[in-house]
Amino acid sequence: MPAAISGQGTDQQVVPSPPNKPRLDRRPGEKAAAVLALLSETTLQSLHGKLSDARRDQLVESLSGLRAVSPSEQKLLVREFAQRLKEEKVSVRGGTSLASKLGTRLFVEDEPDFDPIEMEPEEEINPIGEGVWGEVSKLPIDVLADFLNSRPPAVVGIVLASLSADRSSELANALTIDLVKASLKHIGMTGKPSALAVEAVEALMQRDLLDTLGDTGEKDNKNAIRVADILNRVPSRYRDTILEAIRRDLDPEEVTPIASRVLNFTALEDRAPRQVVPLLFREIELPVLLTAMKYSESQSKPMTDYLLGNISQRLADQYREQLAKMPAPAEDQGEKAQSDVVCRVMEMVEDGRIELAPTDATEA
Repeated sequence: MPAAISGQGTDQQVVPSPPNKPRLDRRPGEKAAAVLALLSETTLQSLHGKLSDARRDQLVESLSGLRAVSPSEQKLLVREFAQRLKEEKVSVRGGTSLASKLGTRLFVEDEPDFDPIEMEPEEEINPIGEGVWGEVSKLPIDVLADFLNSRPPAVVGIVLASLSADRSSELANALTIDLVKASLKHIGMTGKPSALAVEAVEALMQRDLLDTLGDTGEKDNKNAIRVADILNRVPSRYRDTILEAIRRDLDPEEVTPIASRVLNFTALEDRAPRQVVPLLFREIELPVLLTAMKYSESQSKPMTDYLLGNISQRLADQYREQLAKMPAPAEDQGEKAQSDVVCRVMEMVEDGRIELAPTDATEA
C-alpha cells in the first residue's frame, strides 16, 4: 500500500495513504507547498534567499495545513518529478516541523546593517574624535576650563555630555565646584540636549575658542612634526645629541611634542604596540625591512628576534634564512632602511592607526 508522510507531532511518521483521487482544486499556495516538500536537501539549499519574503508567510501557512497529496496528484502538479514519484510513490502531508525546516532553508533572515558592538552609545551626542568635539578633546584641560568657567551651566553641561567620560571627569575637576553642580543639575533636569542646542554650543566653541587658538596651535604642531621628521631621518649616532641640544634651548612644553614623535628603530619594541609588526611586513618592501633588521645586529639592541617573533613561524623561518645569507649593510644603507621603517610607523601614528608609548622624557 502506498505510504504518506504525516506532519503531526515532532517526528514524521509513515502512515497509510488514503486512496484519494487526484485533486486539481487546491489553492496556488498549497500546490507550491507540495512541490517544495518534495525537493531534496541540495535543491532546497540552492534556493536559499532566492524566493520573495512576501511569499514566506503564505508558504509556511500552506505547509502547516497541507492535506495529504497522493502520488498521482503530485504527478499532475509537477511533471518534472514524475520519475521520483514513480519510484517512491509517497504522499506528502504538511506539519509544523516540515514548515519550520523549509522556512529556515528557503528564506534569508533580515540582518542588521551594522555591527552592534561598534555602535556608538545612544547617550553620546557626537562621536568623540570627529569635528569640533574631537578638537576640543585635544585641548589642554586648563585652557578648556578657563574658557568654560565664565559660561552658563547650560553650555558647560553640553560640553561635559559631549566629551568622553574620562575627559569630562578631568574637566569637571578643573572647573569651579559651583559651576559643576549647576551644570550637572541642568543635565539632570533637561535630559539629552536638542540637536539645535548642541549645534549652537559647537559654533560657540569653534568661534570663541578653537579659532582663537587654531593659528598658533596648528603652527606649533606642524613645526614639531617637521622637526621630529628630520630627526627620525638623521643617523642614529647624531639624533640623541641634536635632541639634547633642543632640550637645552627650548621650553619643556615645546620639547615634548617633538620628543614624542622622535623614534629610534631599536625603540620599536618598547614604544610601538605589537600589532604594528605585521603591518610593517605588509606595507614596507621586504628588502628594506630585512636591511633594517640586519643593520640592527651591529647596534646595541638587535631587533630581529622581536620583529620575527610577532609574525607566523613559517615566515619567520624564511626571513631568518635570508638574513643569514645577507652581508652586513653599509652604515648609510642601514640607517636609511631604519629611518624608512620609523617614518612609516610615524605615519601610522599620525593617521590614528596606532599609538606610541611615551618615553621617559615625554612622561616628565
